[in-house]
Amino acid sequence: MPAVQLSKLTAQIELLLPLWEQPDLFLAQLTDLLEYHADHLYQAADQVLTTPTLPIYRVPAIILRTLERALIHQTLNSPEAGSQLAEILWRHGYAETHQLAAAMLGSLPPPFHPAVIEQISDRKRLDLPSSHAAELIEMATRQIRSTSLPAWLAALETWLDSNDPNSRLLALQALLSLIQDERFENLPFIFRLIRPLIQSPPDPVVPDLASILHHLAIRSPGEATFFFRQAISGSPSPKTLRLLRRSLPSLPDSARASLTPLLRDSEPPK
Repeated sequence: MPAVQLSKLTAQIELLLPLWEQPDLFLAQLTDLLEYHADHLYQAADQVLTTPTLPIYRVPAIILRTLERALIHQTLNSPEAGSQLAEILWRHGYAETHQLAAAMLGSLPPPFHPAVIEQISDRKRLDLPSSHAAELIEMATRQIRSTSLPAWLAALETWLDSNDPNSRLLALQALLSLIQDERFENLPFIFRLIRPLIQSPPDPVVPDLASILHHLAIRSPGEATFFFRQAISGSPSPKTLRLLRRSLPSLPDSARASLTPLLRDSEPPK
């Protein structure tokens, strides 16, 4: 970042932070900051999580990261106001403010974690690609996964058991973020949770299930191979077989060689 631009950003942040407990003024000042640094020559995919239905300021990544660090630091010093501001930034509805809100939520201490989980639950209707939603969830749950993991896993299980398709989708996006967290070791929990959906995969979440199987196969090939073998031996439906076949290339060669004949033998007669 050029020195002049960095100096300007530092001055803007110094004017922004004193408004921490004045949400309307804070949002107005933050909006001015984001608009000032917007670069319409940037491509959205290069800087921030977005989707065609989500507006974006097109702020360069280095600007957003600097701002994110300042807001996380302020949230740690004043978590009550930070929690309220995160909600306001999310409701503002821009890709950058979603990302900043997620970072702020992810820095809140344990007393705020039930409220953070509730806020994440309210995001289930957000129209984002699952990989992007998983990254936002990863940011928003960094402290929760460190200090309140049982409560987070219980919430995921509740959402996945729900009849609400949006809740199930949110749970799958959250599971994807867990698989990608190398510190999370309870992969049997994830295999157990997805088993009923693999046995009868609803069409809207097939891409998400395929992504989860792909990442599980990479993260733990042995456990994934065993899971595939169990699914194939359990009188799988044609949809289950298609899903497993779609995910098979993510496994090592030796696993594919052992599973391919089983998949072929499980095909219904033509």
